[in-house]
Amino acid sequence: MKKHFNKIAQIDIESGKKDTFANLLQRCIRVALYMADKQITRADVITLCTTHHLNTVVPYIATQFLGAKLNCINPLFPLDEIKYIMDTLRPIMIFAVPEVAAVLEEMIRDLSLASVIVVFGRSKKHLEFCDFLKPHANEDKFEPIKIDDLRETALYSTTSGSTGLLKIVSLNHYSFLGQSPNFIIRDHTNDDIHLSYITLGWISADFDISHSLRKGYCRLLSERFDGEGVWNTIDKYKPTVVVIPPGKVIEMLDHRKGNGEVHSVLDVMILGEKLSKNYKLQLREIFTQASVREIKKTEKIGSVGFPVPGMSYKIVDIETNEPLGPNRHGELRLKSKFITNPYHKTVSFNVFDEEGWWKTGDFAYYDEDHCLYVLGRLSAAFKYQEYLIIPEILENVLMEHPVVKQAAVVGIPTNDGHHAMGLIVLKPGFRVSEEEIAKFVEDKVPEERKLRAGVKFVKSLSLTISNRIKRKYLQQMILEGKL
Repeated sequence: MKKHFNKIAQIDIESGKKDTFANLLQRCIRVALYMADKQITRADVITLCTTHHLNTVVPYIATQFLGAKLNCINPLFPLDEIKYIMDTLRPIMIFAVPEVAAVLEEMIRDLSLASVIVVFGRSKKHLEFCDFLKPHANEDKFEPIKIDDLRETALYSTTSGSTGLLKIVSLNHYSFLGQSPNFIIRDHTNDDIHLSYITLGWISADFDISHSLRKGYCRLLSERFDGEGVWNTIDKYKPTVVVIPPGKVIEMLDHRKGNGEVHSVLDVMILGEKLSKNYKLQLREIFTQASVREIKKTEKIGSVGFPVPGMSYKIVDIETNEPLGPNRHGELRLKSKFITNPYHKTVSFNVFDEEGWWKTGDFAYYDEDHCLYVLGRLSAAFKYQEYLIIPEILENVLMEHPVVKQAAVVGIPTNDGHHAMGLIVLKPGFRVSEEEIAKFVEDKVPEERKLRAGVKFVKSLSLTISNRIKRKYLQQMILEGKL
């Protein structure tokens, strides 16, 4: 941060306010000293429950200065998930937006926690963040804590919870530093401007913050996503990198006005669920100078990329564990020194196989060029007779239809396993029959992958906060006749 002292570190899109690395560093040091005065140590967990604004990263960085363990929660998470995280991690201090302070206070009381709430804003009941920013006598002499054991937990992240109860991932310092370079598509410079719509709680958000501090590039911050406003932001600030999840890509394209090309953007990074080929092609037609990719370095549409340094992988048969060659489908397994610590307070004995390979639960294959393709999650799969059906494969076929905006596939129990059913959200203004959609899929897939339970049109799909399809919930709604 001292290296990039006078450069702009972040800009608030809504207000236009700018923040230099010098100002940001001063606030981080003051907050770290204030936390130290409150007896915060490296054994403590500090939670952030906030949206993106100019002070979001201040307690984030201050926590790392003290060597304490960090956890970020999206305030839009379902309340039961927030409560589960709080109960599991039992944070000593929570930095929160005012809107969730009362809810957090109730959870603290119910769970008998000793957590102190610090509010970004005014509060008569809780500590105010502005008090942490007052000058401190020791700020000119401050030195961050040095980490002796790189295998010590640095931060806690969460899984998406799309196929079951979310899990808390313990990411150690070694793993974070080792995996962080893989987030980079190209060598970023301090002239780059990042527009990221990734919420806190995603590991990619942590990587983005880390890279901005090291490389000195500017981050554009927004408390909320607006499909129409994103185009105004791109036009005004000319970002060179756009980081965005698939669900927001669809909304963004829905609000596109005009047919002009955008030349300022050099990288479009798509995170989360796979984005259909049609939408990727639309992005490439707009961002003509950009690499439009799902993070990894590949020009092959549908692939997640090539192997990265420090990581070994293999594909194994899901029944026999036999290693498979190119273009054969099975479970992806990984081996690396960068693997995270076990799930926090969760039994993890079945995460690795007998040879020490991490069982990712991803159904995947690689081609002759060793380019990797992830087809879906085994936990979301179901069987029809002896055939394994991966919902994401059928969803990708459905998304090829020109009138389909969103698609989900679930298994409906029958006497010969599960029959696939397609749930479809149509693009506005289009009309098509359910039978036509089913026939479209039938013409493109093998016999066993037909949508035997048919197609159902719905107004919307239930998604997690990270825009992943809640297939189990949708299946249950169908079985109960509520959808």
